[in-house]
Amino acid sequence: MTLARVRLVNFRNYEQAQVHLQQGLTLVCGGNGQGKTNLLEAVSLACTGKEIRAASDSEMIRFGQTHAIVTVELTSLLRGAMRFQVSLGPEGSEIEVNGVKRRAADLIGLVGLVLFSVEDVDIVKGEPSDRRSLLDSAIGGLSRSYHWNLLRYRKVLSQRNHLLKEIREGRARERDLEAWDEPLATLGTAVMQRRIKFLSDLAGPAEQAHRNLSGRDLALVYEPGLPGTGTREDVSKDSLVAALAKSRGEEISRGMSLLGPHRDDFRVLSAGTDLRTFGSQGEQRTAAIALRLGTIAVVQERLEEPPLVLLDDVFSELDQARREGLLEATRRLPQVIVTCTEAGSLAGRAASILRVENGDISPVPAVAT
Repeated sequence: MTLARVRLVNFRNYEQAQVHLQQGLTLVCGGNGQGKTNLLEAVSLACTGKEIRAASDSEMIRFGQTHAIVTVELTSLLRGAMRFQVSLGPEGSEIEVNGVKRRAADLIGLVGLVLFSVEDVDIVKGEPSDRRSLLDSAIGGLSRSYHWNLLRYRKVLSQRNHLLKEIREGRARERDLEAWDEPLATLGTAVMQRRIKFLSDLAGPAEQAHRNLSGRDLALVYEPGLPGTGTREDVSKDSLVAALAKSRGEEISRGMSLLGPHRDDFRVLSAGTDLRTFGSQGEQRTAAIALRLGTIAVVQERLEEPPLVLLDDVFSELDQARREGLLEATRRLPQVIVTCTEAGSLAGRAASILRVENGDISPVPAVAT
């Protein structure tokens, strides 16, 4: 999967911009606030239909404008040339693929995309929600069934939580919960089992990537929001229904559902040590990079071609050894796009270098530093 062209109209700080990309390593250089991350965000939006930083579509439209357009052209080994376009306006967003209107869910499985950012360290050191977000974005980008099961689960969860509060306040009956337990358990089990499978697939390539970067092992331990379970065989609808019944009193008193995939987590271990609690900043960042590199392998296996790989300013946070390790790990990919403040030592490795300044993108000679 390789990008050929990106065109932006009134997107973020870009008024009009167009860039043609080559295979190999592309460096997107420029100072802070010039639009480097905005370019990667535009690519991600067009290929997945999902915002990575914006709370609403209007945040991505250039100040003073009412509409924005992002157009991305890429080439897939399996599907050939494809053109994605996202139009943003007061009425919402509109997506087209090869000129045909599509929903965001229709993009699932079309383009594998793995985005590295400096915030990735939160996957290891942050809250369980950060690790669930990794699972949901990675699996949801590959599986429509997971995407829809997760959406339906969240809706059922919201309704069940509302009912729990109503029961606590004496405005509803406890037996009314039985109608929500089965759909919560059915959908929750489907989500948890898919997460278990993904972590199992991710564990090997992530561990290998971590060894290449640091010389140390890495293990991923799933901690489902269902006590006493941990394997696909343990997690079942019946076991979740039984656990819900057992915890009913506590759930009513707290007014919330206490079991299910919304309580999932996984631990990231090295040499038996939980890196969230005991890892240094460098160890946590290395593990986070290993997880992203492992995700590349999983996506490539699932989609039968390498994904788009975008690295947003990650090299500034790494020492030289880890920079070299990350470059080596991505060297065989057909295309990698890296943002940085200056090309520096990366210039000699780059197939092309782009300079971004105040929303303007221009190519520069690859020998520039």
